[in-house]
Amino acid sequence: MSEIVYRQIDQTLKDKIISIHGDWITQHCCLCIEEGSYAVAALLNEEIVGFAGINSAELPPPLNGCFDAFINCIEVDERFQRHGIGRHLIGMLESWAKAYGYRQIRAWSSEDKVAAIHMWYALNYGMCPSIEVHDVIIKGYVYAKILNPA
Repeated sequence: MSEIVYRQIDQTLKDKIISIHGDWITQHCCLCIEEGSYAVAALLNEEIVGFAGINSAELPPPLNGCFDAFINCIEVDERFQRHGIGRHLIGMLESWAKAYGYRQIRAWSSEDKVAAIHMWYALNYGMCPSIEVHDVIIKGYVYAKILNPA
């Protein structure tokens, strides 16, 4: 049986992911491959079974000029969920962000992603209820974890 291979996302792999999952990835800057960002994919026999990405996010005043890592997306193919792929992807993002020097890493998830709540807790993230307002109100949670204590 083949094993999952994890690979940093380059432009070719990003284009492949967009062709499969849609342009929302570009619209929401989910898989940036620029300085201060990191994106990784999980592959099984070259099939993309998961991916995740972080960008730098400037903290609001009075913390102007302070940045941390924000997990813009984490997706695991439904057929491969509950096999540790999401945890592994997040672990890779955390390791990279810590080495890059980010103080903390954050994420946001809608409240309907109940299974994710348990994963974030198991990975030692704190959580806080949150409301996102766009065209509609979306209830969810902000997750955060300290990577480099002061």
